[in-house]
Amino acid sequence: MIYVVAPSEITSVRQVDKLPPNFIKITESILEENETFCKSNKIGHETWVEIVELMNDAIDNVLWETKEIDWRKLFSKYAMLNYFFSILMPVSYGIYFDYLGGNLPVCFAQLRTLLEQLAKCFMSDVRHPDLPFFQQRIMALENEMEREHLSLTKLIEMVAPEGVPMWRSLSRDWVHFKSFDRIVAIISERQDVPGWSLTVPIGYSDTELPEIDELAKHVSGFRQILAKNVEEWKRKAFTNS
Repeated sequence: MIYVVAPSEITSVRQVDKLPPNFIKITESILEENETFCKSNKIGHETWVEIVELMNDAIDNVLWETKEIDWRKLFSKYAMLNYFFSILMPVSYGIYFDYLGGNLPVCFAQLRTLLEQLAKCFMSDVRHPDLPFFQQRIMALENEMEREHLSLTKLIEMVAPEGVPMWRSLSRDWVHFKSFDRIVAIISERQDVPGWSLTVPIGYSDTELPEIDELAKHVSGFRQILAKNVEEWKRKAFTNS
């Protein structure tokens, strides 16, 4: 593994001058190293492909938005149009760069964000179609969730029941405090500290392949949920069927 800053050297985030003067070059070399690693084995390559295809999904939806509809008039109305531009596009690219940087926990956290916001934007448009602005739709949904004690888990279940196990797994294993149990288990089983828990960017090794494989499965699952719900949203928003 290659460390940009050795753990023993980390004293304060304010001591920017402690970073190596060639930080950018080191980061670039690690990104290239990880790209080579991910393309040289089946699991890493499959994960890389899934993430790139997620980025392509974002591009396809933005292109549809700008070419197939009068998006300048509709952008202020539909929450899902804003989801394509403001959430799906930047976050999918963020997952790609964090994957190449060895920052696996953030990849999983960003994927959780994509799923949560998809559910909220979809339901905002579907349940409050008479409101003229997407901000009003989102606020109406959030007020409805509070009034009816509608949890985020229930909202995701209404949009994509298959997304609930994914959301719970992402939350439990990578976002919530219980995620520390995962690091303890890895140290116990592999007799090694996962690189992503020490510093970022960091080079991959074969010990990270189980987590890389897990990421591929979650990205693939989310892409299926995204495709299904985008088509359903288009049907509800732009046809009378």
